[in-house]
Amino acid sequence: MKATSRVARSFLLTVMLLSLGAIPIAPGVVAAATITVENIDGANEGFNDPRPRTTVGGNSGTTLGQQRFNVIQRAATIWGELLQSDVEIVIRASFDPLDCGPTTGILGQAGAVAVVSDFPGAEVPNTWYVVALANAMSQTDLRPQLHDLGMTFNSSVGFSCLTQIQWYYGFDMAPDDERSLLTVALHEIGHGLGFASITSASTGLFLDDIPDIYNRFLFDNDQQKYWDEMTNAERAASAVNDLKVVWTGPEGILAAEATLGGPTSLIVNSPPSVAGIINGPSSEFGPAFSREGVTGQLVLFDDGDGVLTDACADAVNGAALAGNIAFVDRGGCAFTDKVKRAQDAGAIGVVIGSNLPGTLRPPGEDSSIVIPSLMIGLNQANDLKAAIDQGAVNVTLALDPTQKEGADEQGRPFIYTPSVLAPGSSVSHWDTSARPNLLMEPFITTDITPGQVDMTLAVYQDIGWKLPVVAIAGLVDAGAHRVGNGVEVWWQWSHARAADDVRVLRGSHPIDASVREVAGRFTLVDTAAPQAATEYWVVSETSGERQGPLTVAAAPSVSVSLAPAHPNPFVRDTVVSFTLAEASPVEVSILDVRGRRVRRLVSGSRESGTHRVVWSGRDDSGLATSAGLYFVHLDAGGRRFVRKIVRLE
Repeated sequence: MKATSRVARSFLLTVMLLSLGAIPIAPGVVAAATITVENIDGANEGFNDPRPRTTVGGNSGTTLGQQRFNVIQRAATIWGELLQSDVEIVIRASFDPLDCGPTTGILGQAGAVAVVSDFPGAEVPNTWYVVALANAMSQTDLRPQLHDLGMTFNSSVGFSCLTQIQWYYGFDMAPDDERSLLTVALHEIGHGLGFASITSASTGLFLDDIPDIYNRFLFDNDQQKYWDEMTNAERAASAVNDLKVVWTGPEGILAAEATLGGPTSLIVNSPPSVAGIINGPSSEFGPAFSREGVTGQLVLFDDGDGVLTDACADAVNGAALAGNIAFVDRGGCAFTDKVKRAQDAGAIGVVIGSNLPGTLRPPGEDSSIVIPSLMIGLNQANDLKAAIDQGAVNVTLALDPTQKEGADEQGRPFIYTPSVLAPGSSVSHWDTSARPNLLMEPFITTDITPGQVDMTLAVYQDIGWKLPVVAIAGLVDAGAHRVGNGVEVWWQWSHARAADDVRVLRGSHPIDASVREVAGRFTLVDTAAPQAATEYWVVSETSGERQGPLTVAAAPSVSVSLAPAHPNPFVRDTVVSFTLAEASPVEVSILDVRGRRVRRLVSGSRESGTHRVVWSGRDDSGLATSAGLYFVHLDAGGRRFVRKIVRLE
């Protein structure tokens, strides 16, 4: 809705945020945003520092000041290409000393200079929007006498403070002992464009007694209230309610589903007697775990000396280890030595069995180790070794597919609300539990890919930013509508064109679905479509041009439950039962431990009541599946349910 009868209000902000670290498409263009950076540094300092520098990482600047400014402009350009606005966004930036010490300090600070409410084009009345977003929504410069963002970066880093690191001015990945200015700049601009709460986290007071659009998407799982429903005291308590405050915007939830992974885990695929998921800490060294992971037989390392499985000497069974996952026991030598010996023998991963109660994250540093490893508990280790003695044990080292680190059980990503208030950081960042690390966490980490904004763009879409649209030549019609098992998206060309010339996005997330063509009309069905109102985009693979949004209205909310499969474990057949409070599109699938669909059991609308479907252990092609661990996935009523199931021989 648009507020047309209220008087537009605005408010200057004096506190900056701190951080460490079937619808025809009319042809035409909606421009990307122009973001201009104004250098407000004085002569011979900051962005004007004349000290000579060698070009680095795609940055052609030859002085320290020019390299710094080139990075900030690069960050502004990246954000400008991702967002839609007819009004120029102006950033005033400087490079000056900020508070810091030998080992801790502020890398940068930034924020919007004003917020505006009840302006023409505002989607939600009585709500603050940062001025750049308000200008974009109203298509008018509402505060023409002001710039939109203020931003300062710490010129003392590597000189008088934080001496253990340096700024990195390249556009590529920074070395481990340097911090990417590009990543920090994207983060700080991210705050100024709306990824921030302007509510007092210490008192819970709204600015001028008005909530901001960011607050309206915050929900406390303990209080079962949104922030705009709380009293001041309840908001202040929520701001320090660790791992209980979540983002509820539909695009943010979809982004979490597409981006976040589970904890590091050992997935035991077979035999059924030990099948399951064992979560354990990954080593400090070696590559990060992935969703896909690595799969192989679990083979006991044999070094032929003393404790045969401690890998404190070279393997004598290298042929058995090659291409498989080594099991080694803790103790006797360094963890890095154990994993490196397994790698040298050809292993593709390592499981370290603890010889003591409890586990720890295996410490150490060795850049030559390129295989993943993790530790499991003593009892679990003994069970697996006994299983290996009885026959083959097949495992996968991967992120747990049943969980999302950094999100609650409903897939809603956590907001940073540590139990001890962190002024300038609490509430205005993603929580640090997110895996992988995200751009808008309160501490900048070295593993964030420079130039990537990950889940930030989804939050922007939730709060009201639109994505730029460029007409695709030859695309004459497109649309999207709900069908029994999801949302059908279709498009049509004026001339012959291959199906793979186009990809379809739900918001900013690609849809993985097969495309059908009938008489030049292409369709796909998004079976994972949320029940909330959703926007789809058609994107040209060849030119990058995009058209849309194709808007699909929200579906009615449905109460859903998924009962445990019975029997479980099973040999021949098992029954999957689910209950609907009212009619709803339903998708029930069996997935393997790699997250791949094995069998689709239900796809389409179902009436209210309890429904039962039998899985006979066969895949979609009718072939019998192997014994092992599987997952029942139910999608209905805008919610997803997962239950484990084990098939026996």
